[in-house]
Amino acid sequence: MSIPRHRRSAALAALGAVVLTLTACGSGSGTTTSAAGGQQRTALTVGVSPGAATSTPMYLAVRDGVFAELGLDLELTVLQDGTVAVPQVLNSETEFSMSGFGPAVQAIDKGLPIKLVGAANVIPTSPDSEYQAIVVNAESGIDDIRQVRTWAADTTETDPAQAFAVDALGGDYAALDRRAVPFPAIGDAVADGNADAALLNEPFLSEALGTGKVEVLSYVNGELTVPGAPGAVFIGSERYMAEHPDVTARFMRGIQRAYEHAQAHQREVAEFVPETGLHDQAPPVAALGEYQQGPLDPAKVDALLEVFRCYGAIERDFGGADIVHAPEAS
Repeated sequence: MSIPRHRRSAALAALGAVVLTLTACGSGSGTTTSAAGGQQRTALTVGVSPGAATSTPMYLAVRDGVFAELGLDLELTVLQDGTVAVPQVLNSETEFSMSGFGPAVQAIDKGLPIKLVGAANVIPTSPDSEYQAIVVNAESGIDDIRQVRTWAADTTETDPAQAFAVDALGGDYAALDRRAVPFPAIGDAVADGNADAALLNEPFLSEALGTGKVEVLSYVNGELTVPGAPGAVFIGSERYMAEHPDVTARFMRGIQRAYEHAQAHQREVAEFVPETGLHDQAPPVAALGEYQQGPLDPAKVDALLEVFRCYGAIERDFGGADIVHAPEAS
C-alpha cells in the first residue's frame, strides 16, 4: 500500500470532554438469567448501527439462536447517533456496541479505555468492486479529479479514507472546499450542482446514479483503498472485558459466526432486512458490501491506522495488536 505522504491535513478536532460515570445504568445490563432447563445465560445489551446492511446479520443471528447457543441473550439497541457508541459502553448502558472505525480509534487515541472485539464489514477486497465510487455531476464536464473544487460529505472535518482515495487519484483533498450536508443527501448535493463531487457507498451510490444527474468519476477500490481493513467495528470497555473474559470470548465467537453466515448467504440477509425494522425494503445484494470473515486481524488494522496518522486523525503510536482485544484461551 502506498500512502500519499506529500499531504498531511490538520489534525481532527479533539473529542469533546465527556463526563463518564463508570457505573452500570439499570439493573438488567449484563446480568445472568435462568433459561429453560436451568441453563444459565448472560443478558447483553448491544448497540447496533441504523444501517440495515451492517446490522441485519446480527438480527438474523439472534433469530437463528447463534448467541443463545453460546449462552447469551442479546438485546439489540439501535444507535441514534454514531457519537454515543463509546460513551454508552463506558457508562455500561451497553456491554458491546458497533462503532465506526474512525470514532473508535480516535477515542482510543484520546486515552479512553476501550478495545475492538470484532468487525461487521470490511473495505471490499475485490479490485473490481463497484461498492463505492467518487461521483460527479453529469453535466459538470469533470473527467479528472484535479478539476474538482467542491466536495460534499457529512462533515467538513478530514475523513482519512476519503482523503486517501482523492490523493491517490492525483487530487488534492486538503485544497477541496468541503461542504457538510446530511448523510442521506450527499448524492443529492452533487446531482443538484451544489458540490462537484463526493464519495458514495451502496445503496446511496445506486440511488444517485439512478437519477441520471450523477456519474462515476472513479470506482474506489484496489490501490485507492485499504482492502480488507475494517469498516464498522464492535467495541467493548476494557473494564467489562477484564471482569467478564468468558462472556467476551463467547460474544466474539458469536459475531464471527453471524458475519461468516451473512457473507455466505447474502440473499438471505437482504430478504431479512424488512424484518429488522431498519428499512422497509430488501436492498439489492450488491448493496450489502463485504462482511468480516473470522477474527479481526490486527495487521489489517495497522494498515488503516497508518492512513489515519498520515492525515493527522490520530497522534499516539499504537498498533492493531494494542487495540484489538485478545480473548483468554479457554
